[in-house]
Amino acid sequence: MSPEYLNVYIKKAHLVIRMLELRFGQPVLLQVFNKLFVLAHLSSPAQETTGAGGDGGGGSVSCSIKDAKSALSVSTGEAQPAQHPAVPPCLSDENQSNLLLSTDSFRRIISTVTGQDIKNFLDLWVYK
Repeated sequence: MSPEYLNVYIKKAHLVIRMLELRFGQPVLLQVFNKLFVLAHLSSPAQETTGAGGDGGGGSVSCSIKDAKSALSVSTGEAQPAQHPAVPPCLSDENQSNLLLSTDSFRRIISTVTGQDIKNFLDLWVYK
């Protein structure tokens, strides 16, 4: 894959997400991302959580979104040590498979959250 193609690919992905934000609104898109984050966390091996009681509610995930964003934004292209301090546990190599997302899975989650199917949108803006 050429660097030019990769650059356009990344920009197109950003624009598609922005178009979805304009279509559904920021609060709904944040609900979609929250659902993705929760599903990724639930499918990962048991991690340390803190919270009141054992009801499963009110706990905080040991990997915050802020930590995940900072770890994702640090990409030098160089090999990093396995226990790099900037990489939270949920983004370590053994848990990265939980962060892979197909277009079809993304479509199903958007459909679940919004009640709308975006197949035509994806056909027009993603698959072409």
